[in-house]
Amino acid sequence: MTSRARQLPTRRDHAAANLKNVAHPMYRYRAESAWDAGAQRHREGWAMSKLPSIRRALATLVYAAILLACLPSARAIQWDPQTALAGHGPDVAVSANALHVVRSDANSPALGHVIYTRSTDGGAMWTGEYTMPASPVARYGSARVSADGGLVAVAWTEDVAGSGEQRVAYSQDEGLTWSATTSLGEGEHTHSIAVSGSAIVAMYAVSGGAWPYSTRVSHDGGLTWEQARPVTGISGVTGDVAISGSAMIALGGVGVGMAAASSADWGATWDTPVTLGTYTNGEALQLSAYGCVVLAAWAQNDNTERYAARSDDSGVTWETAVDVSAGAPGINHGGGVDVHGNFALSTWRHDGAFYWSESDDGGDTWGAAQPGPTVAGVGAVAVDASYAYALNTDSPSGSLWVTRAAAPALPSIRVTGPTPLTVFPEATTSVALAVDLVNHAAPAYWAWSLSPFPDSGPAGGTLVTSGAATTVTGLTDGATYTVYVALVDEGGVLLDPSATHCETFSIAGVPPAPAVTIVEPAADQALAAGVTSTPLTVTITDYPAPGHWHWHWQLDTPFHDTGVAGGNHVDPGVLTDTIAGLSDGTAYSVYVALVDGSENLLSPSVTASAPFSVTDAGPLADAVTVVDAQGAAGQAVQVQIQLYDLAPEDELSGVFLSLAYDPALLTPTDDGAGAVTAASTGDIVPEEWTIEQNVPAPGALNVSMAGDLGSAPITTGGILLNVDFVVDVDAAASATSPLTLTALELNEGLISSTPVHGTFTVLDLLYGDVTGNGKAGAYDAAWILHFAVDFALDPAPPVVEFPVETATPVWASEPLLPEQAWEVADVDDSGAPQAQPADIMAMDASMVLQHEVGLTTAFPAESGGPAAPAQLASVAGHVLRGESTSERPGGRIAVSLDVSAAADLVAGEVVLDFDASLVTPVDTSLATTRTRGASRPLIVQRARGGRIATAFASARPLDASDAVLEVTFEASRNVAHATESAIRASHLRLNASRVETDFAFPFRIEPFANRLMANYPNPFNPETWIPFELAADAHVTVGIYDLAGHRVRALDLGMRPMGEHTSREDAAHWDGRNAHGEHVASGVYVYELTAGEYRAVRRMIVRK
Repeated sequence: MTSRARQLPTRRDHAAANLKNVAHPMYRYRAESAWDAGAQRHREGWAMSKLPSIRRALATLVYAAILLACLPSARAIQWDPQTALAGHGPDVAVSANALHVVRSDANSPALGHVIYTRSTDGGAMWTGEYTMPASPVARYGSARVSADGGLVAVAWTEDVAGSGEQRVAYSQDEGLTWSATTSLGEGEHTHSIAVSGSAIVAMYAVSGGAWPYSTRVSHDGGLTWEQARPVTGISGVTGDVAISGSAMIALGGVGVGMAAASSADWGATWDTPVTLGTYTNGEALQLSAYGCVVLAAWAQNDNTERYAARSDDSGVTWETAVDVSAGAPGINHGGGVDVHGNFALSTWRHDGAFYWSESDDGGDTWGAAQPGPTVAGVGAVAVDASYAYALNTDSPSGSLWVTRAAAPALPSIRVTGPTPLTVFPEATTSVALAVDLVNHAAPAYWAWSLSPFPDSGPAGGTLVTSGAATTVTGLTDGATYTVYVALVDEGGVLLDPSATHCETFSIAGVPPAPAVTIVEPAADQALAAGVTSTPLTVTITDYPAPGHWHWHWQLDTPFHDTGVAGGNHVDPGVLTDTIAGLSDGTAYSVYVALVDGSENLLSPSVTASAPFSVTDAGPLADAVTVVDAQGAAGQAVQVQIQLYDLAPEDELSGVFLSLAYDPALLTPTDDGAGAVTAASTGDIVPEEWTIEQNVPAPGALNVSMAGDLGSAPITTGGILLNVDFVVDVDAAASATSPLTLTALELNEGLISSTPVHGTFTVLDLLYGDVTGNGKAGAYDAAWILHFAVDFALDPAPPVVEFPVETATPVWASEPLLPEQAWEVADVDDSGAPQAQPADIMAMDASMVLQHEVGLTTAFPAESGGPAAPAQLASVAGHVLRGESTSERPGGRIAVSLDVSAAADLVAGEVVLDFDASLVTPVDTSLATTRTRGASRPLIVQRARGGRIATAFASARPLDASDAVLEVTFEASRNVAHATESAIRASHLRLNASRVETDFAFPFRIEPFANRLMANYPNPFNPETWIPFELAADAHVTVGIYDLAGHRVRALDLGMRPMGEHTSREDAAHWDGRNAHGEHVASGVYVYELTAGEYRAVRRMIVRK
């Protein structure tokens, strides 16, 4: 399965594999603490270089083993005495010249002020206390602070008549003076605020449902704010946000998991969240960013362990999470996490004690948990090049302590110019690059690049020595750049662990349009005969999110202009894929398109195409070809053997061949009694031919065929044989078996023949991924529902083809056969051992939805997956109900089916039969909850030939009150006589269980008649309305007369449609005036309706 959450090797793995780096100066502090003399001799290159090579190698291994055993706990930071403050629910941030703390002056659940204070001497003395200008209505624990350079921002939740409102204030001089507060709008929980350069991002939860997140962004230091934008894919009562380069990273819940989502366009779109671990909603989550490195920390396993994960590409991919609380007695509450250079710190609380774990490789690996000062709770942490700071609180008393520890002397590098997110003027083509180097021994080499550095080894890029000026050149208007810097040795090799940093800047102006170009295959390239696959390579320029480029491709089908791209997915940052399943003598066109993080085409779309072909090898002399095949472990697979062609004079009446295969992977089918039945004749072989077959030894299948010499020869090419195998149940994915014709005789050699061998590949089915893009998701669930409703309407072949049958999935070498595609869709394994169309149902779609949001981690059809869902208990008494059993032509007949008696209902299918000449379905819906953020089932319906099929699927069970299926029909307008009929259920499945369908809804259609009705009001003064009904469309007039027969007024209503015209908007209206506009006298008047040939008269009274 393709996953964006790559499990990358950690830098400790690189260290163990590259032992020459154990003596790097960054480890000196450990060596001096652990075993000074030996380490000193090692750094000085003591006599190891003079030992014989074997002794030197052994000594190096022992030395490295001792050093690695000492890491990273050989030295732990030491906490200084605490400085006392006062407050509750605090947060801390550090900038170049100051330490910043915010807190509340009231404990939960009371409301209080938000108080800010700062220290410019590392927390020893505190000055500049400032109360945010608001009445004491700030919610406990809601205040958050972030700082970068001179910009400091504070956000909190203010209680306004019981509802939350998000507030923010900022300082542009490191907390000396403050702006007025700004309201960001409704929000119940302030999650975080992040500052980078002049950008500020605030994230908060909006009430309702799963607590969805919203973000507000300012690009000018807080002066103005963009509109709120939702964070897609994650939600929760708690969360966090960070800025890394030009990317926003949000951390939150997804189902029962915890995931990170990244946005490269300031929240306009979000990449698919990457699940990092499990999570209990309400527990604290933390993020920290240093350049392109992002750390996430959270409480896992029912809040008993503290975990952390690292990304070194601004949240696009993540390393496997690690338990940083190992060795601690437990965890009651998460505290904080921060990173600066290669120094990272994570804190938490357990039974009134403050615990922490530190990392000296930027969060790749962590030391053993350490206890700190004994206090009631631990708040946020912040680190810089000099110190680590932690906030400790005693919530009942309001005591607040700030404690610090000297940071270890680790090598680090930081970009100081350009500053984060700087926008340079138009026509800027070069920018000076300045860095700050710390603890990097002379001659202090470093490197820079506009592309990310590798994890280890030669850095590449441009090599620079400390103090040398360097410039980034070749810049263009409207472009955004990320510059990467790294410490290297004199040979340009990255330190181990590497010390890196990055910053993003841009050039003003109109950005150049993004473009994608196909490099390989070249346009009109002719590939050699026999080539079945070719690399697909592209170049991408001026993509809106550098480093996040993302593209799809498909063969022979152009992309649409807008919407979901579809086709074959390629991971971000990857520029090469493989086009497989090619055939000789075939022309192709490959299409590529740039997409955003949600798999949607860019607007306007950016595409490219290239035609190419595979050369026709020409007619090989009577070639017999074994066609490549693929199949999944434990499944049946069919291998075709084709006869390419025969010379015009040849008449084939006898064939012998021996097919060699790998018996560890493939077993020919038999009749259960030992007789081999694997081979069967193909479509070019006459029915009267005889066939004999045998397996003389494992791995060889002999087949002999013959027919009447005169009446039944083979004279043309086509499928000669079909050979059925069963793939070994334990076969490893991607394993292959040659399919070799070791013997081949046509007419015992009288007809020349050329064998062409094939290959069988064990297919690793990606269950649920019927679209073939590398993941099972909601789009696949929609396809499965589409298949289910179409099959329910008409089970006769042909059935719907899944995309994996018409295009090669990214995880296969050629398109799937129908049986293989059905197996992919049958995720609940109801059709084991081989799925059929009837086994693909709405329950499969539900399980795909559950899998995508993390409610399940495996399908029943997968090895090690959960058991298939149990059948529902039989539920009787289903009834189709409606509001009325009688309707007029053109009216609506709504029927409903209540399925709430089914427990834990997540999926269903129903087919209703009706008389298509009387009614037409117009709408189908489930009466589910419509509150914002609430789960809504995916529903698909199709109508054809007097039947309507509806299927629905949800990741979570429907509430009993919501599980009502409603189908609305429109009565025909061409019913001339009263007609009775019924809507009947012919198929009902709830979850995976079929239900008896012996229920119907009878109805009657009453046609309209020509009719003049009594006016209203009557008597009246001064106006009245005259209702009527028409049996057909007609031109309508209403004449009004006095009792003497004189016409007082004529009302021409024009053409009116069939039906009732009774409302004030639709009926005839008389204002009580004559043709001259004068009010008529009191008395009795006659009104006459004329509609085509129909006439009718009634009386009315004017009373004044």
